[in-house]
Amino acid sequence: MAGIIMILAISSTYAKILSVSGLLRQLNEIVEAMMRRIGKSRTVILSSLFASGIFCSQITSCIMAATLLKKQYTKRGQPKEELALDLENSLVIIAPMVPWCLSCSVPLKLLGVGVEALRWEFYIFLIPICYFLGKEIHFRRASVYRRFLRSWLGSYRFL
Repeated sequence: MAGIIMILAISSTYAKILSVSGLLRQLNEIVEAMMRRIGKSRTVILSSLFASGIFCSQITSCIMAATLLKKQYTKRGQPKEELALDLENSLVIIAPMVPWCLSCSVPLKLLGVGVEALRWEFYIFLIPICYFLGKEIHFRRASVYRRFLRSWLGSYRFL
């Protein structure tokens, strides 16, 4: 347990050092531009792939991706819980797909198989896709329904 606590402490330190020193400013601007251009879901998935590929650890990747995306979520008025769910259904699932990430390489080593076993992870690919597609479809339907109610009932305050 002490090893895990040390990894968490070091990962948190990296995130804080990078954000305080201003090194994440350009990445924050890139994330903001991506949110505007390609949408939140795709930005979260690409940020997850980027963080998993660079930091090679699920813990460090989660902390860095949360640091990058937190500003955009608060700017759009979305709760922290939604960010946590989006990261859970993207980064935590995507990290084992990156062959050099610890969450992939350690289980493959323990099982004694090579990277060719990753092609059988088709279920893992479906989780982020289904989650974000379902979320987009749900919110699109909800906004269409709200617009219909507003046009039908008028501009009442409770809508």
